[in-house]
Amino acid sequence: MLQKSFILVSFAFSLSALACTVGVAPAEQVSGGPMRVGALPLSALTPTAPPTVTFTQTAIAPTTPPQTDTPPPSTATVTVTPAASSTSAPTPVAGARQIAFHSGAVDGAKFIHVANVDGSQVISLTAGISPAWSPDGSQLVFVSDLGGNLDIFLMNADGSAVTNLTQTPTNDDSPAWTPDGQFIIFSSMRDGNAELYQMRADGTDVVRLTRTPLVAEIQPAVSANGEIVYAALSVGVTQLWMMQADGSEARLLEVGGGNHKFPAWSPDATKLAFASDRTGTFELYELTLATGEVRQLTETGVQNGSPQYSPDGRYLLFDSNRDSNYEVYRLNLETLGVTQLTRSNRPIFNGDPSWRP
Repeated sequence: MLQKSFILVSFAFSLSALACTVGVAPAEQVSGGPMRVGALPLSALTPTAPPTVTFTQTAIAPTTPPQTDTPPPSTATVTVTPAASSTSAPTPVAGARQIAFHSGAVDGAKFIHVANVDGSQVISLTAGISPAWSPDGSQLVFVSDLGGNLDIFLMNADGSAVTNLTQTPTNDDSPAWTPDGQFIIFSSMRDGNAELYQMRADGTDVVRLTRTPLVAEIQPAVSANGEIVYAALSVGVTQLWMMQADGSEARLLEVGGGNHKFPAWSPDATKLAFASDRTGTFELYELTLATGEVRQLTETGVQNGSPQYSPDGRYLLFDSNRDSNYEVYRLNLETLGVTQLTRSNRPIFNGDPSWRP
């Protein structure tokens, strides 16, 4: 069962910090292949029933500027009546049919859910965290401790054909797809330190991309042109780094003071969204790579993280505890208007949202 130890291990690196030079080693071949688990029923994965997740559509006025979130245009036929406090009826973002996220008790099991981008038709798929859609939207890669430690799993979008891609006795985490859907970049402790690796989407041909014994590399994200951005943690500071697809040319991204984590690429690879605690709590920011300009997106005084761009680049999904619980929100990048998507009636962690392409 995905208990408290699962979440503490999975997010320990996020809460750590670092500041030292990241080196890059030549690619190293690692043995190992996928192990078939099968399409297990939810009851077989954990003895705890999945939590009930209620979706609401509540528009939240941004701090700056004072505008509400204009609903994204829709090409779908699904419509949902908003909650009474909402100023508009959200409709699906063009090209983004669904979102995925994990949900569960703060100190208990977590489950992968999918829902329409407007918040309707919530479906629980399996036990796990950190879901990420394949580029064609047909599969989800995710993290689970079904084998005792954290492994990376793959399943179809409907929850079928669950396959364990990693079988090391240590933890594997933070999976991210390459844009062609052929490879998955991930963080692993298999060599004694959190380093970044690449494997084929079937779990074969594992290649080590980084070799930095005193630095933990986590949370990789891959751009449309194949560049990798990631968080690097050591000696009290968390920083963002970027490297080429083969692990070469690693460089520090200058984004200001504080600790920085959860990097995410815009669809056109010109911007990065990330979370930073430069003001005391983790707020969301956006870096324009061509100019180095950093724009603050939220100003809440609470914790915000896990940003993910919509396929058209106009919106961010993210999680935040601004409503006491960690819930999933949508942010309009033009107006900075925020819409709350999930609302739980008991202590629940809803987070790590991902847009379906």
